[in-house]
Amino acid sequence: MSDFQSPYNFVSLSSHVFEPDWKDDVSHDLPFEDGLSGQIAYRLTAIRPLVVGGSRRSSKQGEPAKVAFVHRPGQPNAVVIPGSSIRGLLRNVVEIASFGRMRLVHRGRRLALRDLGGKAKDEYIAKITASEQSRDRSGRSVTAFRSRVSAGFLNFDAARGMWRITPCEMGRIEAADLMGLQQNTAPWAPHTPAPAKYKDFRKANGGSDELWIIAPEAQAHLSHRLNKHIFERRCALAKEGEQGAKRARVVLTGQPNKLKHREFVFFDPRPDQAMDVEPSLFRATAEIHVEAEKAAGDKLQTWKFWFDGVHQPDIPVFWLSEAEVSRGGRADAVHAFGLSMMFRLPARRTVGEMLDAHYGGPSKASTDLPELIFGRLPSGLDEGGLGSEGLRSRVSISMAEPTGSKVERITAGTWLLNSPKPSWYPAYLVQNEPQPGKGVNTYATWITPNAQLRGFKRYQPRTQTPPLNTPSSNPPLSTTLEAVRRGTAFEGVIRFHNLKPAELGALLWALDFGGAEGAQHTLGMGKPYGFGACSLEALPDDPRTRVTRVCDGTRVSDPGEAVTAFTAKMDAWHRAQGAGAWADSLQVRELIALALPAGPASATPYAAAAPAAFADVKKDGRVLRAPLGTASRRA
Repeated sequence: MSDFQSPYNFVSLSSHVFEPDWKDDVSHDLPFEDGLSGQIAYRLTAIRPLVVGGSRRSSKQGEPAKVAFVHRPGQPNAVVIPGSSIRGLLRNVVEIASFGRMRLVHRGRRLALRDLGGKAKDEYIAKITASEQSRDRSGRSVTAFRSRVSAGFLNFDAARGMWRITPCEMGRIEAADLMGLQQNTAPWAPHTPAPAKYKDFRKANGGSDELWIIAPEAQAHLSHRLNKHIFERRCALAKEGEQGAKRARVVLTGQPNKLKHREFVFFDPRPDQAMDVEPSLFRATAEIHVEAEKAAGDKLQTWKFWFDGVHQPDIPVFWLSEAEVSRGGRADAVHAFGLSMMFRLPARRTVGEMLDAHYGGPSKASTDLPELIFGRLPSGLDEGGLGSEGLRSRVSISMAEPTGSKVERITAGTWLLNSPKPSWYPAYLVQNEPQPGKGVNTYATWITPNAQLRGFKRYQPRTQTPPLNTPSSNPPLSTTLEAVRRGTAFEGVIRFHNLKPAELGALLWALDFGGAEGAQHTLGMGKPYGFGACSLEALPDDPRTRVTRVCDGTRVSDPGEAVTAFTAKMDAWHRAQGAGAWADSLQVRELIALALPAGPASATPYAAAAPAAFADVKKDGRVLRAPLGTASRRA
């Protein structure tokens, strides 16, 4: 098997961005000669049970959390769909169909890699370790593996507002010695987190993390378990005043399995060589650890242990220098750091930098159609750098209200609602085409130079949801959803001011995917389980619909002609790029393909739902197939 299943997929990024030739003339005050204003009524119909989340009751005493359908403030029986939900849905379609830039992302985010078992293992290990000739304890020349990782103490310099790492020496010591046990005995059970180990050790060591050690010079030691030589300093306990004894800080990391029987000792700090940690690197490292600990629940709380609201002095960290990861890099510059030797390596580039590299320039250098219609924030109010000046939206969408006098709400089951993690590189990054039945030989990961984002994520509608009475596999971590039944209809209006015909056409095209037969949107919660499939349509004959020309106030008899203006504009632009017909473009075809219902949804929608299954996917080199069949596409 060379691929895996997922309830979501991606529409490929285009290397071309459509920038309307009227982008510098948009105004609320000066009308376009062909500008249109007014409102168009729309209807949303639930094709599958629909869950638009409102109030949430947290999990209590082992019971699942519960999410109610959103309603008018103070009117719990008056269910509605917020206009912001419809707006976000339409904007995403317009972004793709009009060849806009991917903008609504966390541009400052840096994803990370820590892979010890899959086909990305070699890339990760090469960053962390090096092999070199050394001598073992008998003096023989052997090839030994040396960790590229150094040790140090992290402190916050309040006067400069900077975190700094003071480098120091590092050695290994038997955990059994620390706890007064027999040799080669692991004092802690598998999966014991570092904070729990510190609690045990401090109790055994009089409340202190420090003790006296003898630290021989580093040698190549044969690891019988790994069947290879490891170049390291293996230390032993000593008494104060003993010849050669050093004061050392014991550093404990998580217990991955029962085989780990050595811990770390840090000693001989060099304060005169302290190095600054770039603020962006510290933020990225904090995000990476916080996200990992949030996903692991109570099983992993090391970052919180050291950074729980106070700046503790001398936090023990493991760090990589620039010299270890790139030729010509500085030995006194911090490339990355973490709280264990095999820490998660952050990408060199942020998500925003990856996008800018793809598009050939920063986002603030261009203005696309979605920005002109829906507006943008001025740079400085977010991390996106979305433009030097703000741009007011010329569209507002009312909340959608039920068409019937009474809406039946149902309990739509209890489900695990784990969000997909962008760190899942087999899906989120462009991969090579796998060998038939064998998968890829190597993965592109977040630390791979020139790695490319897959594109706009979309959940595909399903022909059927799992039975609503499917028992939850883990009730305390699950959520009970309140939904409206399939067939429930809501209506509202889209109001707009001074839109050019092509801009109004983009909105109308996004409602029903240009009239593509069977195409559906997905909205709200539970999309991996098939919830949220719905249709949107304009209501041109509804009395609420009225479109007038801004210049003279005359009524437009057929607003649908704006769709033709939009498609003609996009087709002419796309052909001018030498890329053929717009309707035949990869992006439009993938967008439509992902709007067409796939088969029934599964009660376990993620093929790699468990850690072991994730590991199997990476071990096999499997990838997420693109909507049109290939592993991934570069367009």
